[in-house]
Amino acid sequence: MKLHRSLLALVTAAALSALSALSAAAAPIPADAKINGFAVGCQAYTFNRFSLFEAIEKTAAAGGKVIEFYPGQSLTAEDKLAKKNPWNHDASDEVIARVKEKLAKHGVRAVNYGVVTIPKDEAGARKIFEFARKMSFQGVTTESVDNLDLIEKLVKEYDIRVGIHQHAKRFKKERDTQGNLVEDTTYKVWSPEYVRDQVAKRDRR
Repeated sequence: MKLHRSLLALVTAAALSALSALSAAAAPIPADAKINGFAVGCQAYTFNRFSLFEAIEKTAAAGGKVIEFYPGQSLTAEDKLAKKNPWNHDASDEVIARVKEKLAKHGVRAVNYGVVTIPKDEAGARKIFEFARKMSFQGVTTESVDNLDLIEKLVKEYDIRVGIHQHAKRFKKERDTQGNLVEDTTYKVWSPEYVRDQVAKRDRR
């Protein structure tokens, strides 16, 4: 678990560093949220057995300065036991204020949100970007590469970056004549070249 968390911290730092270099227009992560020049922290999913508030506490206890939220984590330990109050982009202003207060108390800055599906309808997609703006996120992470025209429009409007998340290449259950698993070609974002080609001519954010 310790190694897993360390790797996540390093990956998060590298991802955030890359994101911060993409656009001079967006406000950078401040120096007081960095460690030796790097924004090092955790994805809240590292602590998915716990509540969002506990994830913030554990990030601070581990020395992290930043955190990436994901949709669906219960707000408090009591909420988790009751299986209620999932934290996501439908959160009320009151809930957002509570989360901001918790972050400030522990000296942790929320910088990103995901992985989240960005819907193709503009009203639904805009809700995510409005939430990101309220939380002062640097970016949003998604696999919605089939929706880049709308995403790019909102990226420009809100000056919020979007990162493309990927899992490993996927395979079907059946095997070919040589006994090898058959690749699921419908899942494409595992390939850096595929993602590169999808964003090559779009806004750098």
